Amino acid sequence: MLERKNRRLRRKIEDSRGFPRASYPEVSNRLDQTLRTPFRESRTSHGRRRGQRGSPKAPLRVTTTIALIALFLCLLSTILSLAGGENRTLSLTVLAQGPKGELPQPKDVERAPDIAAKAAILMDPLTGEILYGKNERERLPMASTTKIMTALVVLERCSLEERVVITEEAARVGESSGWLSPGETLTVEQLLYALLLQSGNDAAVALANHAGGSVRAFVEMMNRRAEELGAWDTQFANPHGLDQEGHFTTAYDLALISSKAMQMDAFRRIVSTRRYEIPWPGHPHPRVYYNKNRLLTSYPHTTGIKTGYTLKAGRCLVASAAKGDMELISVVLHSDDYWNQSELLLEYGFSNFVRLYFRLASLRLPPLKVGNCPSGVGVVTGSDFPVTVRWDRVNDYMFADGYFKTGIPYPARKGDEVGRLRIGRGETEFEVPLFLEGDIPSPGPLKRAWCFVTHTMYLAWKVIKALIPGL
Repeated sequence: MLERKNRRLRRKIEDSRGFPRASYPEVSNRLDQTLRTPFRESRTSHGRRRGQRGSPKAPLRVTTTIALIALFLCLLSTILSLAGGENRTLSLTVLAQGPKGELPQPKDVERAPDIAAKAAILMDPLTGEILYGKNERERLPMASTTKIMTALVVLERCSLEERVVITEEAARVGESSGWLSPGETLTVEQLLYALLLQSGNDAAVALANHAGGSVRAFVEMMNRRAEELGAWDTQFANPHGLDQEGHFTTAYDLALISSKAMQMDAFRRIVSTRRYEIPWPGHPHPRVYYNKNRLLTSYPHTTGIKTGYTLKAGRCLVASAAKGDMELISVVLHSDDYWNQSELLLEYGFSNFVRLYFRLASLRLPPLKVGNCPSGVGVVTGSDFPVTVRWDRVNDYMFADGYFKTGIPYPARKGDEVGRLRIGRGETEFEVPLFLEGDIPSPGPLKRAWCFVTHTMYLAWKVIKALIPGL
């Protein structure tokens, strides 16, 4: 049967090609062999040839698939290890304490005094809070209270032992004088006593030339320092305070500058000194400087700082006093009764305000989780936070409420903010940031892989628990 079909097929092929079988014996023999090959064997051979042609591509497809899967797992492990775990926040409440660790109770307060001055302010230099203000942002001349900034800049740039040669320019300034002579040599410390106790204008110019190279350059330093301190309504035209166009400040700015100056030990020591002597060549006795701040003798809590007077500025006084755990700074500008007015301000502050402390430096918070790897870092506030409040408003400042995160992504850097505390209710509120106390860099490949495995097992366990209640 098969032989008959092959003969018919051979005849059709020979007829279609136009040549007889007898003429082409070799072609006929090959055709017979081909037609006699079993059909199954032909299919098998064809399949083998197709397989041989596709075999180089099969390993490539497998390799690509494996690489894509590995890349996906690597990316997934990286995302899981860098992600910040359960991104939740915890609430936080801190209770305030009094100066001795007690819990203060509110009480009645007195009416604020009526200060007879063009401008006045009472400030807590530790917290920067204004306890009393009258035209405290009005620009006014400030006379010799200018010398507070002069001394501040000099102390930041010079050592007390440096020697200064008095120039003709310094000696001839006039008005308030430290009796300096051209050509004599004094130390920076001696000139600071002449500047702040005797209020010597000659000492101001001598120090300005020494610290700045010239009066003009030194005045530029004073103005830059005022900007850095936030005294943006202040402009200096000279280092001594004599009336001059473009020379002004505000009670608020002067309190800021004084607060910074009183942080310097040398400055505090000088402005609290009542009497100081320096040699006086060519004279039988030394130069004796008496502090012009009469509050040092009339008000026992006084710690400084500087008087001033010109026709344009009137009588000015910056005073500081300390009682208990609190030190306050008062500024009175253009007042004929600046001694009593300053004392009234200071007593009003001590009698009607209390300083509360939030002991945040010793606060211990749970470690913050970084990524899904087992890494934790502490959360800190930096230091204790004091607030000065009126006695009748103590209850508004007894608690600090806030929040902090429980997890953040990699990398974690020291100083990153992770939460905040809010203190106070009403017109004055404070916010205290919470920071990380250390660094945690991003994990390496091995740690990422380990985190992926552990996190995957954790997720699987959560799924199993969800599917099987009560497990």
